[in-house]
Parts: sequence; structure tokens; C-alpha cells
Amino acid sequence: MGFWHTGYIEFHEEVGLKGYEFRPNTREYPCASCAEVFATAEELQTHRLEQHPLQRPALIVRGAEVGSRRMTITSKLSPADVVLEGCEQVLVNGTTIPAERLGEDLAARTWETCRLVLCGNEMPTECTVEFRIASEGDLAGVEDEFARIAETERLDGRTVEDLIRATRRLKTARGYSDAICTYLHGVLAKERVPGCALPYARYNAKFTESVEILNWYDRPLARAIVSVIEFHHNHFPEAARKGRGSRTGEAAGKFRRWLHAHGNDATKSGQGPVACNGLDNWVSDQDTDQIVHWTLQPKERLVREAETMEAFVRRDIADFDRVKVRILLAEMYWAMGEAARAAEHAKSVGSKAFEDWAKTRSLPTSGHRG
Repeated sequence: MGFWHTGYIEFHEEVGLKGYEFRPNTREYPCASCAEVFATAEELQTHRLEQHPLQRPALIVRGAEVGSRRMTITSKLSPADVVLEGCEQVLVNGTTIPAERLGEDLAARTWETCRLVLCGNEMPTECTVEFRIASEGDLAGVEDEFARIAETERLDGRTVEDLIRATRRLKTARGYSDAICTYLHGVLAKERVPGCALPYARYNAKFTESVEILNWYDRPLARAIVSVIEFHHNHFPEAARKGRGSRTGEAAGKFRRWLHAHGNDATKSGQGPVACNGLDNWVSDQDTDQIVHWTLQPKERLVREAETMEAFVRRDIADFDRVKVRILLAEMYWAMGEAARAAEHAKSVGSKAFEDWAKTRSLPTSGHRG
């Protein structure tokens, strides 16, 4: 894991959690039906009404529709964060509330589970919103303890257990702490650390469990971990959004441009200045850190890494990681004009999500392509 193998002193002096300068994410509003992203909740609502007319009532909180899975709220809502569509009346834990008052009602809640029934002209919609709003002091306390254990320059089962014990007193931020520890357990399994009780095959379940919780926390450490996990899972648009301004975010943006713009000029930076040191450096597992490093190299330098990358894909590594390195190799060989070698790796990616891209890298070419 990058953080633990590099040492706490660098982390403390350059990217310590106290006063850490991490540009806040600009809020975006993705459409749950088509994944198009909008700058404001009003634009999203107009789009949904025009392009996806609803048959059933819907509750939208901070631009995201509350679906069949519960939504967890970890920071204070404002009434304007709550939007109802096609709804005239709401039941909240059995109590009837006029639709126009729901925003005020939910904004007043801090620590409870609300089961809602949305009533309109069509069939009612049922959904669950869980409020787990932690205090700023407890959230900062978890991050301070995370930095403290990093000082040991060691990641093993005892380190994680120490973090769990140290954060038990920070009760309102227990979900935050648990999700971070879940991720660390996943890293131990992925890196096959001696003594790890969790089998390698379980690492991905831990990553998934962690990201589902951390997604609700708009904290630098949470965003860094989520970006790394989304990058590992090859969810490049999500990784780029969560990791804006970081190495992982920039690498994700590069993959996104290759895969969704057919490789057109993926050498251009898409997110502005990238921090040479950031939280994502320290929370990445070793393979992810290596892949990010390769991805950000100019193609002239990357060519010198070709043999090492070829050996990397033959190792016993996670399939998600092998896919990324094969894409890198295909793009590198394509840029060099070696179409046959590019096609070999593109065809070996094996992901249906990337079929269109693979076809573009399996076509004949001549001369240098950049």
C-alpha cells in the first residue's frame, strides 16, 4: 500500500489531514436513468421531466433519486436539497406529511431511519432514508487516528484493529471509521499480506462494501479512497469525478477519454493541475499505485516500461488490474504504429463494456498514431 510503504513523515508534512488542501468537488447531478450529468438540480429535474416522464412518484435528494436501496445521509440537509416529483402526499414512518413540507421535515433530522411512502396519481413508491449525521469533531477524530496509525509505517491486521479500537469513542462517526477499516482489510487481502485472515477472493467484496458507505461522506480521505476503489473497478467516470485534482482522478480521466472517445487525444490533461503528492498516493494498494504511475507517463517514457508491463499482465493479479494494463499496452503500441501488438492486447481485454474501444484498436493502421 503506497501510504504505508512510503512512510508517515512525508504524509504528515505534505498531505497531513489537518489543513490538507484538497479542492472540494463541484457538485454534479447525474440522471439515474441515462447517466447524463448536469450542473444544477434544476437542470436535472427539467431533463427528467422531458426525457424520462415518471409513472410513479419519486424522491430526489441532492440530485440523486432514492431508489429501492436505502440512501444514507451523513451531512446536514437543507430543505432545497429535497425534491419530489409526481407526489401529493408523503408518509414518513407512518405519519402523513404534505409534500411541500417534506424538505423541512427531513432537514430537521440527524440520527434516525425514515421509511417513506410517496403517494401520487399512480402506484405509491416506497423508499428508505437513513440519517447518520456525524459531528465534525468525530469525523476529524477518525482522520487524526488514521494519521496516527500511519506513523507506524506498517499495515497489517494489528494496525487495523488498533484503528478500530481508537475510534470506538467517536460514536457519531462510527460508520465512517468502519468503512475505512473495511477498505484497509480489503487491501490486506488484495496484497496477500502474511497473517491476513481474509482470503484474497474476498478483497473485492470489502472494496464494494467500503465504497457504498464512503460515497456518502464528502471528506478528502473518503473521496480519495472512493476514487481509488472506483479506479480499481474500472469505473473511470466515477473515479475521475471523485478524484478531481488527484493522480488517480487524472489517470481515470485518461482512461475515460480512451474508452469513450475512441482514444482521441488522450494525452491531453482533462482536469487541470495534478498534485504530485495526495491522499490517493497513500491509500492506494501497490498495484493500483503502479498502474496510475504508468498511466500518467508520457508515451515516450512508457515505451521504456513495455517489458515490465508485459510481465505485469502475466502475473497472478486482479482481473480489473490486468484489464487496465492491457488497455495501456494497446494504446502505447497503437501510438507507436504497432497495430498487431495493439490488437493483441485490445482483444485480450475481454470486457463487454470496452468492446467498442477494442474494435478501434484492432483495425489496420500504418505509420505513427498519437
